[in-house]
Amino acid sequence: MTTPTRRSPKPQRASAAAKAERSPAATTKQTTERTEDGLPVHSFRTLLADLATLTCNTLVTAIDPERPFTLTARPTAL
Repeated sequence: MTTPTRRSPKPQRASAAAKAERSPAATTKQTTERTEDGLPVHSFRTLLADLATLTCNTLVTAIDPERPFTLTARPTAL
């Protein structure tokens, strides 16, 4: 029985340690700060800042304290 020989894949770059080239789509996103659909591009920090504005509050009124209701804040406009 013979064992199959594995071929190593051809490298896509000259060196595995070489700096990767940025795609045209990534360059466009960075310069316009928008996706192809026109939505804003977030960094991790700006995403957390936007998500921090979303709240879901459970409220109780003096008129009917036995029936709480949930009030969801409106999201920040993009």
